[in-house]
Amino acid sequence: MEDELRARLLAATALVALVPAERIAWSRRRGMPAVALWRVSGRPDYHLKGASGLVDSVVQIDCWGSTYEQAKNIARAVKVALSGFSDAVFRGVFIENERDGFEAGDGAPSSGAPSNFFRTSLDVRVWSTVS
Repeated sequence: MEDELRARLLAATALVALVPAERIAWSRRRGMPAVALWRVSGRPDYHLKGASGLVDSVVQIDCWGSTYEQAKNIARAVKVALSGFSDAVFRGVFIENERDGFEAGDGAPSSGAPSNFFRTSLDVRVWSTVS
């Protein structure tokens, strides 16, 4: 599911116009701006006759920017790419929650790195045929 979800994001031209492909990654933030994906939960789905073949996962997608507006624009592009999406692998992708955050940076403008970091986090429910 991880490779397929990242591929879906990389195929979104509006998103890769905002965030370089190498900064859309699982389990870490790579530079700024960035999209970091975290699988929060994943469980196989069952019915009375056994496994349904689906996996119900929740993925937290952190959209990072050096400004609030940048983080929100990245989150909007992620939502356009994923909200309501379905295909042979993804039986349904649904945005369940959105929240904003802020982290103070090192405050050293001479370092060239942003002194503040803004984040919009999306909780996304993913029904897929792969775990």
